[in-house]
Amino acid sequence: MRQGAAAGVRAQVSSFNEVRDNLSEGLRFYSSLQEALTSLQQHVGDFCLTRRIQRCASLDIAFEYCSCFLLLLTSGLDSPPC
Repeated sequence: MRQGAAAGVRAQVSSFNEVRDNLSEGLRFYSSLQEALTSLQQHVGDFCLTRRIQRCASLDIAFEYCSCFLLLLTSGLDSPPC
């Protein structure tokens, strides 16, 4: 009887340790996943900001060329004034 109770306690302790180890492993996994996602979010934000800045710069250049070209067409000059 005593041996059966002791064996039951040992089995429960073993199960508890297994669950605890699995929870610890899961916690490590999700912590590292969160760090990776935070880093990815920062990189994506930086990428989007850089593309937005480049788009604005390209649009400024395009509008400058268009206005210079329109000025050339409307003024009748042979060479662009810009």
